[in-house]
Amino acid sequence: NFRCLTVLWIARSSVESLDGIGALVTLQELYASYNDVEDLSPLASCEALWALDVEGNRVADMDTVEFLSMCPQLHTLTLSSNAVCSTSFFRQHVAESIPQLKVLDDVDLSVADRSPMKEGGSRLDLNGFDEDTNRDELDEDRRLLFDLQKEKQRALAELALVSDGIKYAKVGI
Repeated sequence: NFRCLTVLWIARSSVESLDGIGALVTLQELYASYNDVEDLSPLASCEALWALDVEGNRVADMDTVEFLSMCPQLHTLTLSSNAVCSTSFFRQHVAESIPQLKVLDDVDLSVADRSPMKEGGSRLDLNGFDEDTNRDELDEDRRLLFDLQKEKQRALAELALVSDGIKYAKVGI
């Protein structure tokens, strides 16, 4: 009988699905890093959940992350090293989708993370670039900032690949 379980550690357990986890009605903390989970929707019924770590899984779609808005107590979420993290304006989308969230990937959500959509439906980032910014229309200083932001996005994608390599590497002597 696990219905009274409040903390569950299933890191590096080759878990592919969280189906059935809703039966753990008292679950407050779930640590499921470095598995093969793609779908977070089964967590929608975990009303007591306040901390979730799904780092290094296979979460690729913001739609599945949005199900976490149905967890009213959720204030700490770790999604790093998932494909969804490379989505444009990832932190802002998560902050908007899960308004009760306070910490994302071990960093407090800032005012900039919670910035509203600008007119036309795109969102300004910390450097003032929106999703449709044309590099050629920027002055030299703004181009440098734009290039640095793009390099950061490439570095994060590379980090995700390295993380996957570590996750799936065979350990042997």
